[in-house]
Amino acid sequence: MILNEYVNVKICYANYKHYESKGYTIQRKLDSRKRETVPDQFVDVKWSDIPHGSNQKIKLKCDICGKIFERKINLYYLSHESNNIDACSKKCQASKSGMTKIQRYGTINPAKICQLHNKAYGRPKKHNLQSLNEICSLKGYILCKSDQINDDNITVRTKLDLKCIKHNTEFNISVASLENLEVDNCPHCIREKSQNIKTESSIEEVKDICIKKGYELLTDSIDNCDSQVLFICKKHKDYGIQSTSLYGLKNSIHNCRMCWMPKKESHWNWKGGVTSERDDIKHKQKYQKWIKDVFERDNFN
Repeated sequence: MILNEYVNVKICYANYKHYESKGYTIQRKLDSRKRETVPDQFVDVKWSDIPHGSNQKIKLKCDICGKIFERKINLYYLSHESNNIDACSKKCQASKSGMTKIQRYGTINPAKICQLHNKAYGRPKKHNLQSLNEICSLKGYILCKSDQINDDNITVRTKLDLKCIKHNTEFNISVASLENLEVDNCPHCIREKSQNIKTESSIEEVKDICIKKGYELLTDSIDNCDSQVLFICKKHKDYGIQSTSLYGLKNSIHNCRMCWMPKKESHWNWKGGVTSERDDIKHKQKYQKWIKDVFERDNFN
C-alpha cells in the first residue's frame, strides 16, 4: 500500500516536457544569451504521473507484516505484475508467492500445479545405473557397490565408489565429475598424466640459450619446465656448478649467482672499499680451496 501520494521530484531539461504534459507548471529563465532554459527545481508530483522506469522512491506499507519501507517506481510496477500485494522482505515475498499460487491455481503444491498444466513434476533424471556403467567402461573404471544405488535417487551430486582397472585403486567422486569424459578421475591416472607432460622446448634450444648467456651446459636432456639445468658460468668458473629450472633459464636475465650479485658501489653492503687486503684474500675461493687441499693432504691433522 502506497503511503505518500505526492513525491518531491527533481525537474531538469531531460524530464520537464513529460511533467508539463501532465499539467505541472515548470519554471523557466533566460540565460546570458537570452535563451529560455529550464533550471533544476523540485516539484511535488503525484506518484502515478512518474514514468514507470523511474528510479524515484516511494513509501510503501507491507501488506504482510505492516512494515513501512521504500521501493523504486520501476520495481514497484514489476512487483505488481502478478498481484497488488506489497512485500518488504524475502520472508514476506515467500508469503506473497504462496498467496499468488492460491489465487491462480487454488494450491501451493508444485506437483498439483504441474498436473493442472499436464507437465511432469521436477527435472527428468539424467542418469540411471545402466548409463553410469557405460560411462565407467569408457573411462576404464568399475562401479563398486552398485547394489546400493537406486535409479530413482541418482542426481549429479550422488557420490559413487569407483575402482580404476589400470591401477587397481578405489576412489570416490560425484556423478557430475564422472560425466566429463575428457578428464581423468583416478588420482594415479592424474599423477601419471602430469608426469608425462613434455615441454615444447628441446635440448638444442637450451644449448642456444646457454651460449647466449655465456654458460657451459652440463645437462643432456629435459622433460618439462621444472627440469633441472646444470651449467657453469664461463665468467665465474671458480664458483663451480650451478643449477636452475628450464623456466628460470628462459625467463630470468641472470641465472649465475655471481653475475646477479651487485658489485662494489652497487652492493647494498658497500662501505667505500674498507676491506683490508688480508680479509679480501681470505674470502676468495682460491684461498679456501688451497686450505681444503692442505687439510686433505695432511689427513686433517
